[in-house]
Amino acid sequence: GDVCLLKSPDQPNTWMVKRLIALEGDKVRTANQGVVLVPQGFCWMEGDNQEVSKDSNTLGPLPLGLIQGVVAYVVFPTYRIQKVQREFPQYKVLLGYQHPWP
Repeated sequence: GDVCLLKSPDQPNTWMVKRLIALEGDKVRTANQGVVLVPQGFCWMEGDNQEVSKDSNTLGPLPLGLIQGVVAYVVFPTYRIQKVQREFPQYKVLLGYQHPWP
């Protein structure tokens, strides 16, 4: 999915930018916890750079209320100006749930 702007759950004065992988009720294949059922009111967020990302693989499912918006464009640094692509890693969410996006 979408790349989202959210408040850090463990550092409330810090912003995070992560990709939405799974929503409440989804079963997600994680990097280090096996398969996790995302509880109601939560989501699974991951950074695109898995090796150094602080995301749901280290923090667990994140409350939906932390999401503040969707990132549409990279505007800085100026040489990286581009539209942010919606990418859905289908191999991470287990079959049986139909997301509204392709």
